[in-house]
Amino acid sequence: NLALRKEFNLYANVRPCRSLEGYKTLYDDVDVVTIRENTEGEYSGIEHEIVDGVVQSIKLITEEASKRVAEYAFQYAKNNNRKKVTVVHKANIMRMSDGLFLRCVRDMAQKFPDIQFEERYLDTVCLNMVQNPGKYDVL
Repeated sequence: NLALRKEFNLYANVRPCRSLEGYKTLYDDVDVVTIRENTEGEYSGIEHEIVDGVVQSIKLITEEASKRVAEYAFQYAKNNNRKKVTVVHKANIMRMSDGLFLRCVRDMAQKFPDIQFEERYLDTVCLNMVQNPGKYDVL
């Protein structure tokens, strides 16, 4: 619920995904953590009907929230002995919104020189998660 997320400042959605011993899957060594901003973007809850049958949804991105979730991701990696943070974005298409987010994560990466940092387009990450999820650590 968006109201609860905002009321209690639950801005970081943390989703670990690990292989379980004894359960046979295509990949036996999956250990990925996805961290997502939980109150903005598509979760900002700003939408309206322009005319009958046409709905608009606003993807709100702020520098403050982008920096905050980026810092959380790098701090999580550091505190949990993770080696790499991959920022996932669509700044090639959403130049302003995802561009702002990407700049904030790049800036934060400079403050964590011991954590590897890479940038990937969302479409590429989706493909790689199916083909080789072991190449990611913290997304």
